[in-house]
Amino acid sequence: MPNDQTPMRKSPEAPTRATQETKNWFDAINPAVNIWAQSNAALLTQMSETAKTVHQFTQARLQANIEACRSLSSCHDPAELAGHQREFMENATAQYSEHAQNISERTVAMITAAAKRPAPDH
Repeated sequence: MPNDQTPMRKSPEAPTRATQETKNWFDAINPAVNIWAQSNAALLTQMSETAKTVHQFTQARLQANIEACRSLSSCHDPAELAGHQREFMENATAQYSEHAQNISERTVAMITAAAKRPAPDH
């Protein structure tokens, strides 16, 4: 006598039907899964390139900061100090602006590339 926790088979073909339904489901989603995998691979590659760009920018900014500290520490009067500070701020602002534009363009390119992947036939 089966207990309440043991499922009862209603017909002998029930496992076969469930197996076929599962196979049909996998067949239906397979194209979407393949596209998803391809998109992820492309996104990871582009994200890696973006990370390299960020790393290079960070290195360049660190070097610029070190050079600015050296030039500021060697100033002999307030006018010279103000000139070095102005130059530092102008250069840093230009570099950060250029870098932000670069990252924005890369981000848009990544999203656009992912969105252009063909839709599954189903």
